[in-house]
Amino acid sequence: MARLVNDKNNPIIPLKEKIEWFKSVIGRLIRLSLITIAVVICASGCPSGHSEILVKAADSGKSARLATGDTLLVTLETTPGTGYGWRVTSAPCLREAADPLISAAASGLVGAPQNETFTFEAGASPCSGSLRLDYVRPWEQNHPSARTFILKLTVD
Repeated sequence: MARLVNDKNNPIIPLKEKIEWFKSVIGRLIRLSLITIAVVICASGCPSGHSEILVKAADSGKSARLATGDTLLVTLETTPGTGYGWRVTSAPCLREAADPLISAAASGLVGAPQNETFTFEAGASPCSGSLRLDYVRPWEQNHPSARTFILKLTVD
């Protein structure tokens, strides 16, 4: 039977110490994993306390109340092939947070109506006014808009 030697080259570590060391390593790995998961979740959309409000053409003429920092999404039907497009003509209390996004036609047909979504962020100070978007052909300067979207805003 072999004998265990306790010297510098072959230290003997009691089982209890090995278990405690193993527990501490596993604990650190678990904490590191949880921190990594939390960072990934926050990077992909950590809740900021701000709301996201979605309005459509049917909401034209209505009122909306937003808190500072809230996001307002306005989705309106458009048919780009006609030359018409939505133009923001008045947006007090708001700033455009992104370029408008045009989604593909639901029917998949070329020239079919599509949805254009505008993304706004409510300003940092209280304000009220009306958001206005006009459906126009950009080269027709003195023609009235074919459609108008108006939303009365209050930012608290």
